[in-house]
Amino acid sequence: MRLHALFGTAAAVMLPLPSLIGSPMTKEEATVRAAYASVVLASRVQAVMDSGGESDAAGLSIGLTDFRQGPISELLDRVFSDEVTVPSGDVLQCTPGTWNFRPTALETKHIGTTVYVSSWVPATTALGKFGDHPQELNVTFFRAFHELGWHPTTWISFTVSLSAHGRERQYRALFLWDPTAPDPSGQIRPIDYVLGNSLLVTLLHSSLAEDIVALPARTEGPGPVKLLESARAPTACMVDSVTRLCCDPVTLQCGVKPRQNPLEHQ
Repeated sequence: MRLHALFGTAAAVMLPLPSLIGSPMTKEEATVRAAYASVVLASRVQAVMDSGGESDAAGLSIGLTDFRQGPISELLDRVFSDEVTVPSGDVLQCTPGTWNFRPTALETKHIGTTVYVSSWVPATTALGKFGDHPQELNVTFFRAFHELGWHPTTWISFTVSLSAHGRERQYRALFLWDPTAPDPSGQIRPIDYVLGNSLLVTLLHSSLAEDIVALPARTEGPGPVKLLESARAPTACMVDSVTRLCCDPVTLQCGVKPRQNPLEHQ
């Protein structure tokens, strides 16, 4: 079985779309929303770098709806492919990168994260031979977790509306919380075969909350300031403990912390 490869391989302004009707945003939902908001924000940082500071245009847009969440016991007897869109059709290739601030040629003061939005390609191109075998995911979560040695305690699934290059795709994705994983990067496991598992893991552990605030002082042009001001979350937002972005439970938008002092730039 190819579960190890299928679960570990693959390869946005957040829209204020409804969450669970009548339910407050959970901390897990906030982390999911912040992760996808990070992809969009990092694509805007890429635009700033590519344009010499003139543009901050996002390379893609992402909306999240229809959240479902519960203890892992609710998921064990369900079939994986019934809850998550399996590798099929076209997927969006996105590549994480970095930007450096160097006050001198020999000194690097800051390394930030970017995302380059490439193109829509067949799943078989992005995933190689594993994209040819979506039937490998027609197994129960219990069997998949047993074979992978995973011990998640919580799950949250949702619908993603992903738009880029004049195309849109809607699909289901899932995050798992596995606090016993020895590697901290494995304690939250995104499963998204259209945007990419590894991309989301990278963005979950990036420093975008600090990167975007640092940009205006370190990059010329109007783009960095425009990005920073438009990326500020509403005043009543709550900081996500994983990404450190600030998510508002009313608008469901995530961004950098709101300005504390009207005169400050950060």
